[in-house]
Amino acid sequence: MGDVDNLLYYHLLAAFLHTISTALSFSHDSEHFKTRNIYARGYEYNVTDTAVTTSSKDVNLGEKQNFMTWLSVNELLTALSHALAVLVLVNKRSQFKYMETQFNDEDYRGIHVIELLRRTLEYCATAAIIQVAFVLSAADMTLTDIIFIFILNVGTQLVGYIIDDRKDMVSDGLNFLVGFLLLAGQLIYVYMLSTQVQFSKTLEEDKFFITFASIFFVIFYVSFGLLKLLCYVHNIKKVIEDQLYVVLSVSAKLSLTWILIGNIFTGYYRLCNSIKFGDSFGKNQECSDLSKNGFYGPSWQGVQITFIIIGGLGLLFCLIMGLDTKNNSVKKPIYPPDSRQRTESIENRGGLVQRTNRVEYTKLDNIIF
Repeated sequence: MGDVDNLLYYHLLAAFLHTISTALSFSHDSEHFKTRNIYARGYEYNVTDTAVTTSSKDVNLGEKQNFMTWLSVNELLTALSHALAVLVLVNKRSQFKYMETQFNDEDYRGIHVIELLRRTLEYCATAAIIQVAFVLSAADMTLTDIIFIFILNVGTQLVGYIIDDRKDMVSDGLNFLVGFLLLAGQLIYVYMLSTQVQFSKTLEEDKFFITFASIFFVIFYVSFGLLKLLCYVHNIKKVIEDQLYVVLSVSAKLSLTWILIGNIFTGYYRLCNSIKFGDSFGKNQECSDLSKNGFYGPSWQGVQITFIIIGGLGLLFCLIMGLDTKNNSVKKPIYPPDSRQRTESIENRGGLVQRTNRVEYTKLDNIIF
């Protein structure tokens, strides 16, 4: 039960941290961040006496988007997901109190199925929302881009869900290949959308920070697939795997969220600071309002580096635990010395027993049945 208790504590901590993150991001949001458009692209053909020309036309869909609100909603959904996990574990763990230290991976299987479904549904939404917020922090988006990102992400998560039910090396290997190809498609697409932005000379440093954040975005997202592969190859206990996904999820989401929020406030600070010396700061209502925000200021680089370190420590922890096969891998069942003899004696009792396919030994009560 110790591992299940640890999983419960991880979820409690995750729910707490994401709740704090949600409150801070919502409380420091601003109407001035509503600057991005989601639009549909249409095309128009024109025929003249000499040629046929094609022109594109962008149609805005709904009101302007606040990219920080996307991040806040993502944090809220994540906090609720971990809170749900806490409720499930509190309810389920009471069923296994009698097992005490004899709780094993097979006993945990029922909880793992629920945890896997919860995690998959959460990632289907939140992993895509972060990607959309990432692009919106740099540029406008088409509706087709958003749909494409969500579909690729759902496909990736479903492949991970399927891989969990081990079949054979060939089919699982193909599933891993498909999963990493889908993941690569998402990362390349989002990276290109978010980094192909031209900045004026005043804001050249912002391009560096967006590229910098994009690199860590790729690292964190790839780490989820690598963790799945590591747990598969080393046959890591399901309860340990679930713990590692909680740690990785908290590390990656909090780091990416606050790196992006840091980019938002750093960009506005540089922009407003540049026009301040042009004697127009007081006339610019947007800068005047943002200067009153508690997050406004030049200190975000230190905060971003801190979250990068936190994310890196989370990745390192998952790597160490995934490589610790001595303590975290599923062991082959150890049969009692006389199990084979007892099986043979049962099979030789005339016609009482026709055939015994296997003997299952459990350490719960040292009974063969």
